[in-house]
Amino acid sequence: MRHSNVHLGYGTNGNPQQSFEQFETQIKSQELEENLVKNNRDRMIDLVKTEKAKKIISELYRQGAIIGDGGTADMLEYEAKNGVQPGKKAHYQKALDRVREINKVLIKKQAPGDEDVLKKEKAKLERAIELWEKKNGKK
Repeated sequence: MRHSNVHLGYGTNGNPQQSFEQFETQIKSQELEENLVKNNRDRMIDLVKTEKAKKIISELYRQGAIIGDGGTADMLEYEAKNGVQPGKKAHYQKALDRVREINKVLIKKQAPGDEDVLKKEKAKLERAIELWEKKNGKK
């Protein structure tokens, strides 16, 4: 997604240097990626009506996340495929906790549309959990 009309130049020491315009393009591209994730999170929160559903969505989608759609399910799939970064905790337990929380909320009558959104999020989490468990086993 990084585009530039400017080519690399060479500094006085002969090493390639990035032009200011190319650097500026990379910064704008990073900002666009962050805004897309932010907008997805905000869009998801706007889709649901109850405070409980908004809280769940808020916990599933982190502002500024850049993996996939910014949600826990995409991050867990990424970790299942690529491993967990050293010093970081896997999103496995968080995904299990959110599925449990969604199940509790779905037992009660939901506002129109909330049930559909929560069921879709639950399905995404369950797919990611299954992928994680195939690769790493159940914990």
